[in-house]
Amino acid sequence: EQIKHEKLLRLLEKKRAEISERLVERSQTTIPALIIDGELEALFARLVHDIERSGATFADYLTQIGKHEEDIRGDLRPSAEKKAQLQVILNEIAQVENLRPQEEDVERLAGIHLKREPGTNPESLRAHLGMLLSNDAVFQFLEKEGRIPE
Repeated sequence: EQIKHEKLLRLLEKKRAEISERLVERSQTTIPALIIDGELEALFARLVHDIERSGATFADYLTQIGKHEEDIRGDLRPSAEKKAQLQVILNEIAQVENLRPQEEDVERLAGIHLKREPGTNPESLRAHLGMLLSNDAVFQFLEKEGRIPE
C-alpha cells in the first residue's frame, strides 16, 4: 500500500510540474526583482541548511565543488525566477477562482508543525501553510478542469 501511495504521489508531482512549466511558459508576467530576490534567498538558505544538515559546512561544500557563493546564487537564479513567476500566477488563479484554504486546516497543520518544531515563527508558518494549501487548491482546480488558463 505504501509503495502504491508513493507511486501515485510521484505521478501527481510529475503532472503538477508539467502544469507549472506550461503556466510559466505561457505567462507574460514581469516579476519584480524584489520577489525574485526573495525566492533566491529562500532557495539559497534551503541549500545551505541541507548541506549543514548532512554534516558538512557550506564553506567545505564550496571548496569541494570549486565555486564561490556568488556562483551558487547565479546557478539558483533561473529557478528562483521560475518559482517566483509560478507563485504569482498561482496567486492570481486563486484570487480569480476564489480558492482559499480553510482557516481551520491552516491552524491544524500549524499546530502539528509547532509541536515538532516549537521555535518556528507561528505567523510565518501560517502564511507559508496558507500559501501551500492555496497552491494545492489551484492545482486541484486545474486538474479537475483539465485546462491551463491563458
